[in-house]
Amino acid sequence: MFHSKKIKKPKIKFTVGGEYTKSFEKLGYNIKIKEGGNLLGRKNIRLRSEAADPTFIREKIGYDICNVLGLPSLSLNYAKLYINKEYMGFYAMRDAFKSQWIEDTYGEEDTPNLYECHYKFGNNHIMNCKNSNEEANDDDFKSFLSKVEKAKSKKDIEKFFDVETFTKWQAVKYLFGSWDHITSEHNMYLYRSYDSSTKKEKWIPMLYDFDKDFGAYHGVNLKFGYNETIYALDSDNILVNTLGLNESNPEIIKHISAIMKQVFNPVKLFPRIDELVEFLTPYVKEDRTPDANGKLAGHFQRVNTKFENYFTFQDFLDNSGYHSMHIIKYDKDEYVTGLKRFIVEIFKYTCEKYSLDCSYAQEYLKKVTYNVIDIDHKERYTGCLNTDYDCCVFDSTPVDSEEYNIEWGFEFNEWCVILPKQNENCWSKEYGYPCCTRKDTKLQIYSESAKKWYGKENGKLCGIVDLQLMQQPRNCWSMELEEPYPCCVDKDTKPLPDDEWFGMEVEDRYCGINGRQLCYSPYDYECCNDCRVYAEEHGEGYNYRYGYEIDRWCTIPDTCP
Repeated sequence: MFHSKKIKKPKIKFTVGGEYTKSFEKLGYNIKIKEGGNLLGRKNIRLRSEAADPTFIREKIGYDICNVLGLPSLSLNYAKLYINKEYMGFYAMRDAFKSQWIEDTYGEEDTPNLYECHYKFGNNHIMNCKNSNEEANDDDFKSFLSKVEKAKSKKDIEKFFDVETFTKWQAVKYLFGSWDHITSEHNMYLYRSYDSSTKKEKWIPMLYDFDKDFGAYHGVNLKFGYNETIYALDSDNILVNTLGLNESNPEIIKHISAIMKQVFNPVKLFPRIDELVEFLTPYVKEDRTPDANGKLAGHFQRVNTKFENYFTFQDFLDNSGYHSMHIIKYDKDEYVTGLKRFIVEIFKYTCEKYSLDCSYAQEYLKKVTYNVIDIDHKERYTGCLNTDYDCCVFDSTPVDSEEYNIEWGFEFNEWCVILPKQNENCWSKEYGYPCCTRKDTKLQIYSESAKKWYGKENGKLCGIVDLQLMQQPRNCWSMELEEPYPCCVDKDTKPLPDDEWFGMEVEDRYCGINGRQLCYSPYDYECCNDCRVYAEEHGEGYNYRYGYEIDRWCTIPDTCP
């Protein structure tokens, strides 16, 4: 149905779509109109659940901005999906970079010159792309890489590559807070525009998939500059370095400033966000409200349960503004910054850092008062030993790896947990004690005879099993001592005054101090090796300091001055 009008197509291809999103309970879908037809002017349509985005807005805002800027991009709208008259939920609906999109945009029919880029296609530090036409080869792309490697200057690269568009994309990535568009990895296409009369080519980059931008996930910091973010991610890329695309390049700052003035500022974006929230409210409310049986529309139960499956209608309202989602995961914490907060903070910081004229949004350069609340969501762990994975079915499944004190196998193209043999399920029964049953039970007493640990539940000893060992930090140094001690688990545990290597958590028993205590941050970075501070994050009750080592961020230890 489109505007209450039925549109029938004799033949379509309907498949499950997406990559990482295939692991969500609410799936995404691909629609291809066959036999030369189209739907709403498109042969290829993507329906995406937007499960990772509490607001349902991030990707829409991303495409809207790109289209305003004249970048080669897609369009996104929304749709309610029904399958066999059953309501399956509310979806983002967009087109795709396919041959028809090239024809509509550049006029070339049945192009053999469109390339999908993804790290699964190779390990080149420039780009890894493959021709989207299965009957075509990749010789032209290999030639492109060779030209990039031989180029000595921007002028050399401009002969065959759309440097202006690529530079503008780099500026957009910075303002979007993008961590999921590394040039050599994925979420990008290349189009080779070729003029047969002059035999000249121009390669044009095109980005998509913005649902994890605008302050979502991977520890996005609101006060990091271009070099600490986008350039740091692309710093080993020959193309980026030959073009000199770092913040000392005036072209980068010029594009950042122009994009901010044209569209990326609170004056332009906040009314658009308000408009979208008003429009989306009834649809998102219906989509995220369980039925009488507690079931959400279009959700399929999975063993591997993710927090993204449980964002609520209230989360949509809160995260569209200034409130952040704090997701407590098994191995780290994640944050999804409030959409408006991200935009206003990045805007203000960029204006100040690069001394830009931002007087067109003067009211936002002053101190803007708004409430920031972290809304906690704890990931729901189910499955075998609370890992969110199935137990292995076959006794003969070999151990592929060991992590978090759990042995892992591989069955039916999926990871699975190898359980101890039945007579080993509770080792402590042999010694007259039950095994511990709670995940958060701490290790307290080491048994020399059994070479295993005891904890306490309800004041009584119990045998520690994999469920509790999973909570120990990886590579716990103190468990390797001749007289072993568990590692401290709580981030607030302090080193002892007379021994900075140990703390105490339960019944005056020692535990080994580790990265959770010495250099805690909400992003679960590793500890830095030295004390050089590159960035700081302050707030009421916390002060996080960060370094940058071996091409990645790290947390400054508390032992540094």
